[in-house]
Amino acid sequence: MKVINKCLSGLILIGLSSNLAQAEHKMTVENADKMMVMCDANKDGMISKDEHSKHHTDMFAKYDKNADGMLSKEEHQMAVMDMHKMMMGDK
Repeated sequence: MKVINKCLSGLILIGLSSNLAQAEHKMTVENADKMMVMCDANKDGMISKDEHSKHHTDMFAKYDKNADGMLSKEEHQMAVMDMHKMMMGDK
């Protein structure tokens, strides 16, 4: 009986791990799609080097609150928290 319980527990864990991996993959794909929409300025379905650079320059400027050309620890934390919120659908 103990062997059967261990086997069933193992199968349940494998199933949960598989579901978590699938959910993580789905979230990664969804996040990539969100980033694509944010960066693809001309909406041609591709991100050019210029679009990529402009997006990141704009994001840097948004969080560089004192416009000193550098992100402080606090400014960077705010950027990361906002990105996390956006990826989780909170923003």
